Amino acid sequence: MKLHLLFGSLALAISNSVMALPSLSQPSDIFNVGMWNSIVEITNAGNNSILQCQLVEARLQNCQSITIDGLTAPFLAGVAYSPSDGTPTVYVTQKGTANLFGYKANYTGTLKPNTSAVAVPLPPYIAGLGNILDMDTSNVYDEYNNKPEQKFYISVGAKDKGSNYGKVVELFLDSTKPEEVRSHWLDLNLPFFTIAPSGNVAFDQLVGAGQLGGSLTSSGSFYPFSGSVREDNGELIEQSVQGGTASSVPFTLPSSANSIFELGGAYWVSYNKTKKWSAFDWEEYPNQKPWNESDYDAPLDANIRARGLHASMGAGSYAYLGTYITFADENKVGVCRFTGRNNMSCHDAFRYIDTVFSLNDSNAIPKSEFSSKSLNDHGSVIFRNINYSPLNADEIHRDITIPTSLKAAFSGTCLDKVDFSAKEAEASTGNDTCTLNFDFSKLTNIEPISESFDVSFNVIGPFGKVPSTFHFNVDLPTSIPHFQFEQNGDSLSELNLIAGDSGSIDVTYLSDTDDSKVPQFTFLNNGQNSEFLRSYFTDTGCLSATAPQLSSGEHCSLSYRIPAAANNNSGYSVKLDNPSDIPDVLSTLSVHVESSVNIIAHSPYDNKHNATLNRLHQLNLQSGDKTTIRFTNLGAVLAENFNVKFTQPSVPIPLSLSGSCTTHPDLEPLDGSCDLTLELASTADVNGKYELQLSADDYTGYDIPVTLGEYPFDKGIGVSNGNTNLQGTLNISQLSRGYIKVTNYTGYPLNDLTITLPELNLTYYSTKTNSSIFYEDKGGVLPSCIKGDGAAGDYHISLDQLGSCEIAYTLGQDIVAENPDADIKFSYPNEANIQTMTETQKLHLTNKNALILNLSPPDDDMQNIKLDASHPVLPVILTNHSGYTVKNLTFGMDDKLSSILNIKDCQGRTLKADETCKLTFILSDSSPSFGQYKLSFFADNLGQRIVPISITLAPMNRVAVENRGGYSMFVDYTGFYPNKAGNDPHCRSGSCYANAQSGWFTNPFGTSIVALPGRKLQLNMVAGLSVIMPSCDGGKIECTGTTLNPSCKYISDGSNDTNSPQNQCLVYNKSVN
Repeated sequence: MKLHLLFGSLALAISNSVMALPSLSQPSDIFNVGMWNSIVEITNAGNNSILQCQLVEARLQNCQSITIDGLTAPFLAGVAYSPSDGTPTVYVTQKGTANLFGYKANYTGTLKPNTSAVAVPLPPYIAGLGNILDMDTSNVYDEYNNKPEQKFYISVGAKDKGSNYGKVVELFLDSTKPEEVRSHWLDLNLPFFTIAPSGNVAFDQLVGAGQLGGSLTSSGSFYPFSGSVREDNGELIEQSVQGGTASSVPFTLPSSANSIFELGGAYWVSYNKTKKWSAFDWEEYPNQKPWNESDYDAPLDANIRARGLHASMGAGSYAYLGTYITFADENKVGVCRFTGRNNMSCHDAFRYIDTVFSLNDSNAIPKSEFSSKSLNDHGSVIFRNINYSPLNADEIHRDITIPTSLKAAFSGTCLDKVDFSAKEAEASTGNDTCTLNFDFSKLTNIEPISESFDVSFNVIGPFGKVPSTFHFNVDLPTSIPHFQFEQNGDSLSELNLIAGDSGSIDVTYLSDTDDSKVPQFTFLNNGQNSEFLRSYFTDTGCLSATAPQLSSGEHCSLSYRIPAAANNNSGYSVKLDNPSDIPDVLSTLSVHVESSVNIIAHSPYDNKHNATLNRLHQLNLQSGDKTTIRFTNLGAVLAENFNVKFTQPSVPIPLSLSGSCTTHPDLEPLDGSCDLTLELASTADVNGKYELQLSADDYTGYDIPVTLGEYPFDKGIGVSNGNTNLQGTLNISQLSRGYIKVTNYTGYPLNDLTITLPELNLTYYSTKTNSSIFYEDKGGVLPSCIKGDGAAGDYHISLDQLGSCEIAYTLGQDIVAENPDADIKFSYPNEANIQTMTETQKLHLTNKNALILNLSPPDDDMQNIKLDASHPVLPVILTNHSGYTVKNLTFGMDDKLSSILNIKDCQGRTLKADETCKLTFILSDSSPSFGQYKLSFFADNLGQRIVPISITLAPMNRVAVENRGGYSMFVDYTGFYPNKAGNDPHCRSGSCYANAQSGWFTNPFGTSIVALPGRKLQLNMVAGLSVIMPSCDGGKIECTGTTLNPSCKYISDGSNDTNSPQNQCLVYNKSVN
């Protein structure tokens, strides 16, 4: 059965205005109407209309302007729901009057035909007070005389500048039809207010500003107020009342204040003129002053109204979606957020255009991105205006730029779309929509295509651009089968080599079919066949007699070994036998060979021809050993200023170097040489792997591993810490940042070195940044050994003989590894390529911070720092536990923190391993700086650590003093002054600690004081001497003697209980002055 409730004749009209964007004219209120379909209405006081929208994923859409007969200048609104079927009745005030109107909506919240508004008859005493200033819906719903009632609160103005400005009235309105039932007024004037969200139906908590009792005028000062109204009798709960009078609050609000709402743990007050909104701590209102306006960002807009909106989540559940605000003077509606204590921001509440997507002739579905890897993919992106108002050309910007490689695949009306008409039927394809079609089968790309791009329309709304964006990720194969040169997965057209180089590149087959082929090559010198160049490439991989057939995406290796004495040549090239449709530039690899220094280490007793010298790849020395190495330049270029250096650890090793190489000689081309003798002292007790570093001018050189003692010398892969150049277990602490250096010491090039990174099972106790501590650093000191995000698994790289690469790592604060001890595994073929060699590198995550804070090493690391005035000077020691030297230590902090923290000893410092520096906190009694702060610090090779710092009220000492002497006395001590009203003469501004003084008292009387811990008490004998004593919580001091010979001491409570606070103070009698 359908319910028909007629309030009058047909009076609902939908506006067809030609203006762009949803119609807003002095939008004055925004509210939910029926939760079933998430319908929201906005009152437009400027054009007598209601804007009806749907709230979808926190944005307003499907908006249409509606005019309701009998509704003029709709202003503030509230909703009552029928208990039988949930059908809403909407109550709306008329701006500038005391008139109230009501109209029915569908149970879904939408307005139906034949709907009009009727006047709600209010008692004459309400209308006689003046216009309705504010209105809000109570938590209270009741049955009265068999009538379902919803309670509302309104505040009413005063006619002729009377003294009843903002009088608060409770209205009980019928929830099935707009008819006034009951009313009750409070002895309370609140020109503006809100009902604090609680969900409690036993009472409503009113929060606002005005006057409790007495009278109030529109030009007077408004006193902040908070109080609860009982459900049963509608009266204020006396114990709940705070503020509302001049004597009960530390501040007042000007008469221009006209709105209050809660957001982000704060109450915000706005005004009827341009002024930054005031902010108050939610829990402290109305007992504290507003925040300093310089400490936060907020709008300055006047005449706003804020509401919290909800949306249906299905199955009878609803979700709170945020605070939505109408800006009447700017004709806009925003949804506002508050982030931290420094930023209130609002952005457009409307969604103007949505996107749906169809792939390969399927039905269109809502979607905002698409990834394709197939040339067979085709489809459409459809942009639609989803409001019943047009989007004109001057209020929408098309941002669609198709990458050149994909232009042939795209078409459609969106490419030249300049405006959208108002929303039509859902299935319409009129001017309210446009399509962007794609068909990748139309492409004739020679190379694979990898593109990531956005297409969008940006509506120019009152808050700025509102984008509707669709994202494409396109990775397509070539449409013409062919081979190409690659290195580390990237296309390669030029190979620059130096005499003595060895290594390999890949040749990859690209095809969109299932065929397979063997690559064919031509080796050229200035365009002519060159067997000489061919001799530089080995008969393996692609050039072997059994070269493999390659399917699409597969590759084979093209290995090279350039003779050390090779001459300069820039005319070499290698050409692939590709189809004629493939340009030469894609089939040709230019090879540039440059003569170079090429120094090898070998035995001085090796008298073979230079071409067959046995290269020395590593050294092993035991205590007392002595050995000589000869270094010979086989290259065709002079090696100037040749240098050999042994990398000493922090504790030097007794290893001496002598011979002709120590004089930095020039080594002549082809056969210049020098000798180096190494001798390890017989007293040396050392085990480890170190390096000889070779270099010369214009020659980067390489490292020769030197193993000492029992350290295994048969490892082909050298691993060292880039921060220390030392080998062995890699210890990595939280905040550490650096790289692991991996060097090929096998004596031959590695075409496929497999690096297996371990699964560390990281736990993130703060913001998660990455799934691994390892990553690819494209700007690192060395080429990266890995690609991507460094997740656990296998990585493959080619590494020349004595070549190095790096694995970058960074470990954030509060990241703990479940597996702190793990291994990095290295796998590679032996030189005969018949056996796989496997080596491991131990890794240990300390799960401790690299920079440790404590009061006195070796105390535990402080995770936060708590300060109070009982210890006004607090030195904190910062210790470098990273295991390496950190450079350029840098600090960041809140402005207020900078005035109490001395960082001079640490700022800009270079701290060696286990070295310390000191931070000093110095609190000020006159400005305690209570609050929560953050201290951050980092270094050039260290991540950022953030340490929370809290400054709180010191736990005050309560001390009793009794006079048992022959004099009058008083006590000087340091006390705390809250200074809530801001006029306490002890404090410059805000709360403070300052000198306090008890009154005079004589024998046998006493006094009790509340004193700051850690400060002295001065017990003064009038016209006599004074006694200085420490402050002790719970203690009792007894003063005896005479004016000129007084004696004061802590006394016992008469028991032997050593845990008694009074008895514990007895230890301070030893320090009495």
